[in-house]
Amino acid sequence: DTPRCTMAALSAEPPNAGAVVPNAPADAEASAEPEPSSPEEIVGRYKDMRMEIKQLAEKIGELEIDFNEHALVINTITPMEDDRKAFRLVNGVLVQNTKGEVLPRGKENQ
Repeated sequence: DTPRCTMAALSAEPPNAGAVVPNAPADAEASAEPEPSSPEEIVGRYKDMRMEIKQLAEKIGELEIDFNEHALVINTITPMEDDRKAFRLVNGVLVQNTKGEVLPRGKENQ
């Protein structure tokens, strides 16, 4: 009672054959940018991509620094009394509030 395997069964396409893969272009014309036709275009596109990567890395670094500064302030003022004076820098202007007013805004901005 062993199952028999025929050539038709071996050559049949798998169940997901022809399935569309998400985020994959169907062909070269479907991609957002046309294929570069010269080596100069390839080098130019490569340089543009490297510049974009550099800018993104710099922005990620800035955001990490801001996040760490917010965390430091939040951890520092959390144990203090809610009516204690606190100062925030808002668009280059130093604003005086209480810790009870500053802490929720700091958590939102983190």
